[in-house]
Amino acid sequence: MMEELSNIREIDDLRSLTAYPSFEENTFKVRLKELESLGITSVLSYGNTKIRNFSILGKGCVGLAVLVKYRKKICALKIRRTDANRQHMYNEVLMHSLANAANVGPILIDFSENFILMEFMDGKNIVDWSAGDSILSEDVYSVMVSTLEQCYALDRIKLDHGQLSHLKCHLIVSPQQKPTIIDFESASVGRKPNNVTAAANTFLAALSLDLRSKYIVRRYQTEEIIRSLREYKRTMTRESFNKIIKLYYSSLFS
Repeated sequence: MMEELSNIREIDDLRSLTAYPSFEENTFKVRLKELESLGITSVLSYGNTKIRNFSILGKGCVGLAVLVKYRKKICALKIRRTDANRQHMYNEVLMHSLANAANVGPILIDFSENFILMEFMDGKNIVDWSAGDSILSEDVYSVMVSTLEQCYALDRIKLDHGQLSHLKCHLIVSPQQKPTIIDFESASVGRKPNNVTAAANTFLAALSLDLRSKYIVRRYQTEEIIRSLREYKRTMTRESFNKIIKLYYSSLFS
């Protein structure tokens, strides 16, 4: 259930979020003006993570993700932590924009030095989604293929997400079973892309995704998939990518 925390001018409600974790009055005043310049009117209490009495979408090393109202629409806002290992959000904005150009990630709406405003992706992380009783092998395969297609799109533009070995924190599955890769704070175009191999290996392991009851890979199939991933890493062609997809299909439905 979403609950409105405050109008952004109700200062006491927002101190813990906009200047987290080390509050300074001047920092807060600057960030409050940034929020107003972005057109954000309210912050909503929603999510599985708590900051004091507030429910938020998530918390990481660089920022907090919260739900906000923007032009009467519900959006997600990433807030740079005061102790983040970067002075601004501009590089992440650039990486996010490049991902959007490849039709990957939530749609970027606006940004400032300390905030990124984006489309809100409603859904569950991949682990919680996969634990659902009604999830079938067909659903697992569909989500896997869609995720890997997004990874391939990132590989094609030479953008490495950097954290797709940890899909629990970086893949949201909607109620319509559409997966979306999120969070480009560690993304880079300065290293060889590893998106398909990172995500595919995570699916293959399956342990962290709790898919074992629906996703059983025999030893010979595992070896085939590993060989195909090595081939893809070397060539990064559509042909080698398609081979990976076919092997996952065989492992799920044979």
